[in-house]
Amino acid sequence: MEAAFSLVLSLLLAQPPAPPPDIAADPIAASLAHLDAGRTAEAIALLEPVVTSDADNVPARFNLAIAYSMAGRDEESIAAFRKVLELAPKLAEAQMNLAQLLVKTGKHADAVPLLEQLVQAKEGDIRPVYLLARAYAARQMWKEAAPWFEKARALTPDDQSILLESAACYEQAGMKKEAIEAYRKSQEPGARERVGQLLLEAGDLAGAATEFQDVMKRSPSPAAAFALATVHLKQKEPAKAIPLAAYIVEKEPSNADARLFLGRLLRDSKQYPAAAQQFHAATQLMPAMVDAWNELAGMLVLTKNYTAAVTALDKARELGGETPGNWWFRATALDSMHQFKPALESYQKFLAQSGGKFPDEEFKARQRVRILEREVRR
Repeated sequence: MEAAFSLVLSLLLAQPPAPPPDIAADPIAASLAHLDAGRTAEAIALLEPVVTSDADNVPARFNLAIAYSMAGRDEESIAAFRKVLELAPKLAEAQMNLAQLLVKTGKHADAVPLLEQLVQAKEGDIRPVYLLARAYAARQMWKEAAPWFEKARALTPDDQSILLESAACYEQAGMKKEAIEAYRKSQEPGARERVGQLLLEAGDLAGAATEFQDVMKRSPSPAAAFALATVHLKQKEPAKAIPLAAYIVEKEPSNADARLFLGRLLRDSKQYPAAAQQFHAATQLMPAMVDAWNELAGMLVLTKNYTAAVTALDKARELGGETPGNWWFRATALDSMHQFKPALESYQKFLAQSGGKFPDEEFKARQRVRILEREVRR
């Protein structure tokens, strides 16, 4: 889109002679020859003395402003264009170039009134319309920016970058329907993914699933897989989420969070050994991940690997992540290994901390406490 706003070298002298003119005879035309050839330093050196000696020379000041801009001297170019407009207030191309520089340098509040004049004066010109949309958006005035993005899209319906910018603006303005419509017209896979996210936020699970499934067919990625897995979980279809989580792990084997996600899905489907493998991998990738140690301990207890379970629980305690559930698993593991005294202490600590949140386990714990108290007194 930036190419659409290329600076105009001169409005007043549109056709310089083919051979470089004599500098003394026509310094303005000579400066154009330098600018056409990209020799900005030579053009500036030629023009600065002209505007010093002839302060009201509009063509010289205009070309000097262009030269400053081409040389990356934006602030000097802005000042030069302002001076041109003092001398020729209705010079539209000076207004256009100044507005572009103001947007480029973040002076959006200054650019807006100038651009509002230009969209009236240059009907059908994409440049002031698009710049006005960008200026409002940069100030987070999304509702004001939205109609200008809409107009810019109408003027350049095939421009994918403006389409995506407008969609993002509609989103920020709370115009979710318009945002979805714009994203759907985009050819970018990420745009369809964004449609899925918006539908998910709106509670349209079926629509979101359709979008994410399409993304996974055309341009699969871990992010899209996670989004689709999230939809399946909300649809109460966890079995459909497992292969998606496995895909994420396959693509990102060093992602501890992905391992934890897959492990929990396997745990909930009662695939305990497979879940334990994922939790163990997560602890190796991120040794300080308390949740992974806790989950691993639970799986090791359920698979009757009690010694390893106690080791995992010790690690969780070292990391400050011990919970009532940890005391339950520790008590269960120690009880199964016939270590009755520490098992009794663990049951007691579980009961002291559980607070009625685990009624089934609390009932079992009280039963075991009575039995173990007799066993320990022997």
